Amino acid sequence: MDNDFSHMRRPIEAGENNLTPEAIRWLGELPEDKRPAKLAADFARIVNKMALLWADCYAASVYLDSLMFDDRGKEGGMRQGFPLPVATELGMLKEIVSARIEARAQRGTMQGASLQASPTFAVRSAPKR
Repeated sequence: MDNDFSHMRRPIEAGENNLTPEAIRWLGELPEDKRPAKLAADFARIVNKMALLWADCYAASVYLDSLMFDDRGKEGGMRQGFPLPVATELGMLKEIVSARIEARAQRGTMQGASLQASPTFAVRSAPKR
């Protein structure tokens, strides 16, 4: 069975592989040790979208889940996944967002927010040599 589903992806539009001014600003606002440098270098379109969603921590969390977890089931195929350094940075961003959600919930600004993740984490293993 052929597991190459790249033909099913939305085509990358011109400029999507370049960081937007908003994304550059967002990266600069993150603590230096929390900046997803590998993600920005390899997947600028994801960083561009994160920059737009970051102010809404719930939307950012849902987007990160959609990247990190494969909820399509067996019929939908398996995602290729991200290289480990990128997956690690996505996980770090998820931790930051989750902490922000928790802090807001403790302050009572988000009522009834429940975040559940799908159990299948999509990480691409390193190529064998």
